[in-house]
Amino acid sequence: MLQIEAVPMPREYNFEVVTYPSDSRLADLLVSILCNDCNTNSTVSFHIVGHKCRQCNSYNTRRISTPEQQ
Repeated sequence: MLQIEAVPMPREYNFEVVTYPSDSRLADLLVSILCNDCNTNSTVSFHIVGHKCRQCNSYNTRRISTPEQQ
């Protein structure tokens, strides 16, 4: 039986967010997220790669609003 271990990858996601060029049309968008790890709501800048929780720094999040202009 194949076992897969869940390993946090914050460094990899941080690298992808920093190096992946963001479209200038998306630069001023904010989105509300819910963290699946600490159950915290946050408002963060929209990024196509992912959204980082402001409380626990996890990328295990989901959007709970549509992106809006700042």
